[in-house]
Amino acid sequence: WNNVGLATNYYLTDVGMYAKTDMGGGFQDNFDAKLTPTSGMGTGGDGNYMQRFWNEGYNIVKYANSVLSYVDKVEGLDEATQNAYKGRALFHQSYAYYNLALQFGDIPLVTKLPEVPKQNYTSTSKAAIFQMLQENLEFAIKWVPTKANTPYLGMITKEACLHLLTKVYLVNGEYAKAEQT
Repeated sequence: WNNVGLATNYYLTDVGMYAKTDMGGGFQDNFDAKLTPTSGMGTGGDGNYMQRFWNEGYNIVKYANSVLSYVDKVEGLDEATQNAYKGRALFHQSYAYYNLALQFGDIPLVTKLPEVPKQNYTSTSKAAIFQMLQENLEFAIKWVPTKANTPYLGMITKEACLHLLTKVYLVNGEYAKAEQT
């Protein structure tokens, strides 16, 4: 059951699709309508778990936005510590949007916790999202400590931020920056 998400990603490649065009059935027929976060495939009855990618991506965004919304209100944190927490939250937010935008294209961009219920979300262009990710990760690499200066295993490090920033530079077509990173 845990590998179904990975198998769903294969539907987006030649690995998971029939090469012959006269086969019929499966995801080839009406592909764009079948492989969406709202096509009713959240149960995986059809072997498709795109709903999981959508839901978990936005859960990550929600958690990152929680840190970003409240870190400045924590008393006793110096600027470097606050910015390290912000940088780590921006990494998580960026990682989620990196995957969401590559999987779904133009998507709603939520950068703060909603204060009231909202249902009128609009999509933001993938290009604008990736520009934001670049700016966020450039901030993160200034403040998130290196692995050598990170006291706990599993915490986001500067090296992780640099790795994701390199991938964002590539998506944005900034190849020289990617090479230098």
